Amino acid sequence: MRHRQQNGSSWPRWLKLIATLVLTLVVVIVGALVYLVAPALPDPVPGFAARKGELVSAQELRRTVEGEDLIVETRLQSSSGLMVDIGVRTPRAATSKLPLVVLLGGLRTGHRAVYLTKDAHGIAIAALSYPFPGNPRATGLEYVTWLPKVQTALIDVTPAVMLAMDYLAQQPHVDLARVDLVGGSLGAFMVSVPASFDTRFKRVWLVHGAGDPHGVFAHLLRPYITFTPLRDLTAQLLVLITASHHLRPEKWVGRIAPRPVIAVNARDDESMPPASVAALHQALPPGSEVIWTEGPHVRPGRNAVLEGLIALVTERVRETK
Repeated sequence: MRHRQQNGSSWPRWLKLIATLVLTLVVVIVGALVYLVAPALPDPVPGFAARKGELVSAQELRRTVEGEDLIVETRLQSSSGLMVDIGVRTPRAATSKLPLVVLLGGLRTGHRAVYLTKDAHGIAIAALSYPFPGNPRATGLEYVTWLPKVQTALIDVTPAVMLAMDYLAQQPHVDLARVDLVGGSLGAFMVSVPASFDTRFKRVWLVHGAGDPHGVFAHLLRPYITFTPLRDLTAQLLVLITASHHLRPEKWVGRIAPRPVIAVNARDDESMPPASVAALHQALPPGSEVIWTEGPHVRPGRNAVLEGLIALVTERVRETK
């Protein structure tokens, strides 16, 4: 006899029951992890100064001539053991001090973003890699060891940016009165913290960023976790793992004032939910500027988007005296 399904469903009742039990168990486990992990993640901010330490060495890794520019890749080491890779692009013919743009972008591009900034004539550009010792393209079981390294790297971003600025401040071509700090995508979540501590950054850009990390994580998890309670709990766990409850931009961006802040967001950004973008904009200090651009979120491979954003920043830098 053929089994008849009830209520028009294609799932047998016993399979629905098993699925419900499994999802319930997963939710309980994730909830327990959130409960257990939360007290184990203290505020990292008091340790930032010690972690930055003093710059003890700058090892040149590579020197490249590209057109009229010189690109130098360098590995910085602090007395604390912190290491940061940085790329610096400057015009070879420069005879005077130049405005400086410091870039903190996506995880995969890192300090090699200086090779993408080909129209920044008359400007010195520096890009940093995240101090991340793991594989940024981790898959499968690699995530077990990847997440703790991500947490360490994200906590180290603020000391790394300030250590890089120590190095850049020593360079003869840098005009310390004209230093812009630009965070793009992931970097937009991070740069408000070092900018609030280090007043050598005279203007700060948050490019395709947002606030409300929980909302962003939940949004990005939608294609992978369709069960809403599980997705929300997983997002909360990611907030804790990444120390976002201490480092979320809306907690810090207001402290950058009276230095100017510019938020650049895309109207068709599929990665940042509108509510999270609004949370960032509401936290901006008075007098901040919000610029809306057309198109999607910036990411590797979207060269037209990236080139447009670079042109936007560099044009403003040239105009600023």
